[in-house]
Amino acid sequence: MPQSVQELFLNIQSLKQKQRELRKMVKDALDASGELRGVKDELEIARERKKSLEAKIKSQFESELTKLDDLKIDLETESGELSDAVLVVLMRGETVQVRDEKNNPYNLSLKVVFKKSDEVESY
Repeated sequence: MPQSVQELFLNIQSLKQKQRELRKMVKDALDASGELRGVKDELEIARERKKSLEAKIKSQFESELTKLDDLKIDLETESGELSDAVLVVLMRGETVQVRDEKNNPYNLSLKVVFKKSDEVESY
């Protein structure tokens, strides 16, 4: 017998809670290790050195980094437009098909995500 959307949603919420509890248990055990703490301190020193070296190198490539930021914005904009265009085509009942520059076909893949509502239900 198939489960309802509500039952599946509640089951997923329960599994996520168990996952959080197990993660906390493992994290607590890791935090209690003295040897691990020493390694973390050494790692923090190495990270600071790494940041310093990266900053030095990045300062030599400021224009390229600006171009990268611009490309990121362009990609986000184009992706939003693509999503809108796909929804329009789907709402017309048409099939969405795309191919890359080498003529390889790509299939449409949708993902359903629920976000917590700001509404407060009153009973």
